[in-house]
Amino acid sequence: MLSSQFDEETEEAIEQHLKDVESEKEHVRKDAIAALRRIGRPAIKPLIALLKHERADVRKRAAKALGRLHDTQALEPLLDVLQKDEEEIVRSRAAWALGELRDRMAVDALIIALEEDEDSVRVKAAEALGALRDPKGVDVLIGGLESIDWTLRLMSAWSLGMIGDPRALKPLKKALKVEENESVQEALEEALAEFKGR
Repeated sequence: MLSSQFDEETEEAIEQHLKDVESEKEHVRKDAIAALRRIGRPAIKPLIALLKHERADVRKRAAKALGRLHDTQALEPLLDVLQKDEEEIVRSRAAWALGELRDRMAVDALIIALEEDEDSVRVKAAEALGALRDPKGVDVLIGGLESIDWTLRLMSAWSLGMIGDPRALKPLKKALKVEENESVQEALEEALAEFKGR
């Protein structure tokens, strides 16, 4: 009896939060998606549906919530967002979320995003590749060390340290010799330290 009552209450709560997602006020939409994330697994499908919402702020927050829930039901929908959404911020959140899912099925799409997409998406794709620790991402991350965008250089260094593939050792050392940004220098040094620790 208690469990069915809980299920009913959960359904009602989800319905109310979904109504709030349609509010004209952004803070109400934001709070509603945060509440759906706190509900957890029962809210996965409604959150996946929100990836197609007309408002970009709803789509980006739904993508982030799905990443935090670590449920692979979201894998295909998030890949679809990464490849097709018109908004850079939404694609970047989808890239980040794919890293959080820890499913290597996302690696190829993240490599393409790192090579072809806009800067913020590339940075999050680099981060996700590091989280997935798949050696397939090494070559494109080595390329990221030469980007004009320092945040991409930093994230590429971090991810190469996480993956720990020996192919990255020389490029990391080479990058450290010429890098002028202190934050990136630090990331390169930390990446190289990861290799020594292995």
